[in-house]
Amino acid sequence: MDPDKRAQVRAYLEEQEIPYKIHEHPPVPTVEEALPYWKDIDAAHCKNLFFRNHKGDKHYLVILDHRRQLNIRDMEKR
Repeated sequence: MDPDKRAQVRAYLEEQEIPYKIHEHPPVPTVEEALPYWKDIDAAHCKNLFFRNHKGDKHYLVILDHRRQLNIRDMEKR
């Protein structure tokens, strides 16, 4: 993340008196690869899936618990 944006996010959280902790790890493409980095973090873990429609003009971010499976065809119908 851009250092200026990171500072803006931290400033906002502090202004709103929102407590936070920062946990950093390298980008990983799968939950399995992320698990070693999450082992000491007592929090909910999620996976983020980014989709776009066939035309490429609509984009969707689907966030779900890391233990859940997603039937992409079922989601596509919705």
